[in-house]
Amino acid sequence: MNQAAVADVWRAGCIIRASFLDRVRDSFTAHPDLPGLLAHPSFARELGAAQLPWRLVVSHATRDGVPVPAMAAALAHYDAPRAPRLPAALMHAQRDFFGAHTYRRNDRPGTFHARWDLDRSEELRG
Repeated sequence: MNQAAVADVWRAGCIIRASFLDRVRDSFTAHPDLPGLLAHPSFARELGAAQLPWRLVVSHATRDGVPVPAMAAALAHYDAPRAPRLPAALMHAQRDFFGAHTYRRNDRPGTFHARWDLDRSEELRG
């Protein structure tokens, strides 16, 4: 997909006619193989500088019961590539908890099952 063309399409007939879309188009035009804006140095730098206030806004809103689903989802999207094992590890833990499907660890060989209902210790299963 030509991401630069997508940014141009958004400009035509959308309320997002900001200069931001010019930056998006220019970034993808200059780097057509860019996997996403988070990989572009200037966007990565700006988001990195803004992440603490961003986290504070999401956490304060959540604490106070103010729904901010788009901001929270965007923050999760920002964090996900920087924690590549986390989504898979969470899924394996859930599968083990609900169906004793076991999991593997990075720090030692074997297949494990956690004793979730007891002391949460691990049993080696293979």
